[in-house]
Amino acid sequence: MRKVKDDRNRMLEAKETPSRTRDIEGVDDVSWCSEMEAVLATAPIDDEPLTDDDRAALEAGWDDYRHGRTVTLQELLDRQRDENGAASSEVA
Repeated sequence: MRKVKDDRNRMLEAKETPSRTRDIEGVDDVSWCSEMEAVLATAPIDDEPLTDDDRAALEAGWDDYRHGRTVTLQELLDRQRDENGAASSEVA
């Protein structure tokens, strides 16, 4: 956790976003990733203890993952394209 805080603080001080500091392998159009990474990089660190609701939500997510109730990055990009009417972003 300390490294995450140090990296975030370094990026904030340098006014960098993660998209400027490294490439995202396997994604051709990183514009949406860049925005999300910038949001995550500047978000406050959540150091509060997990609640029972948090634990239940985490377990439900892992259960979905274990049972294959997931979508690929390409499926997510296709859904975004369909919802926004934008050109497809193919994942290599």
